[in-house]
Amino acid sequence: MSVRQDFGSYREAIGKELDNKKNQIRNLIGDAHWQSDGEHKENILRYIIKYYSPDTNRIGKGFVCYPSKSGCSHQIDILVSQNSFPILYKDGDFHIVTPASTMAIIEVKTKVDSSTELKEIFDKLCTDIDNIRKINKECFAGLFVYEDIRLDHNKILELMQETTKGVSDRAINCVVFGSSKFIRFWQNGYPDSYLFTDPGWHSYDLPNQAQPYFIGNVMLYISPDYTKDDEMSWFTLPEGKEYERVCCAKLSERTAHPD
Repeated sequence: MSVRQDFGSYREAIGKELDNKKNQIRNLIGDAHWQSDGEHKENILRYIIKYYSPDTNRIGKGFVCYPSKSGCSHQIDILVSQNSFPILYKDGDFHIVTPASTMAIIEVKTKVDSSTELKEIFDKLCTDIDNIRKINKECFAGLFVYEDIRLDHNKILELMQETTKGVSDRAINCVVFGSSKFIRFWQNGYPDSYLFTDPGWHSYDLPNQAQPYFIGNVMLYISPDYTKDDEMSWFTLPEGKEYERVCCAKLSERTAHPD
């Protein structure tokens, strides 16, 4: 008997794999070593991204150093850079690279407990990506949170509007909370949504698909030869995710709009 090809279930299994590995670590070490628990979660996601990434990329953690001015980024949990560029420093998966070589920066959290904490995370990530995009406009910025957050979609988007300050270079491309809550930035809106064509975010409820959609968007940004056919293997909702949109927010405003 033939087996039906099912990319949706295949991608859903990626999210389950992340969740299973997260729980394995928590079950083994309990709450005695929260820092180690967090580091292991970074390693899990880093491994997944490295597994699917083209071999032309380096996947690690570390810093982006700005040669044209003093200073560097905050420490970055997942740092994707191009192998075709020289590296400033490498020790295992610890890398120090330049903005021109940087393809993606990703902050990883187990959970976020409050709007104050989330705002601080957004502020830090916005600052880092803004500095990188002064040299490299194409760099991706993402926030991956393993557990869902109590804040609703509107509040999250309004915090993103506040911390981005209307500056496109400060915009975070994708955010995920748990297995369902997914946010994506559209530089020119999303044509099929029949909404605004200004820069802004759409927020979605994608049960068991939010984490694979995040990873798929990372692959889109770090794979220069990504094709429409490749997209079909990652973004597998039959009618597209716009049917699952919860609300949206323009970069230029301070209020989100529920659907």
